[in-house]
Amino acid sequence: ADWECAVRAIHQASRSRKIYNVDEFRYGIERMNPARYLSSTYYEHWFDGICRILEEKGVINLADLDDRTDFFQK
Repeated sequence: ADWECAVRAIHQASRSRKIYNVDEFRYGIERMNPARYLSSTYYEHWFDGICRILEEKGVINLADLDDRTDFFQK
């Protein structure tokens, strides 16, 4: 799906700018809610982990991300 390509691009851009490394990426995914993890797709795992890391590092604000998501879902 198109959104999966976007998640991959965000991941590649973040890694190339050294915002996080592969270990931080994995740890971000590992902290996903277990029930949510089991009911979600591979790229949903990626997106959840990336959002968590970027928010923790102050790169994004989750409220702004939610607003932007709502804008594009309309």
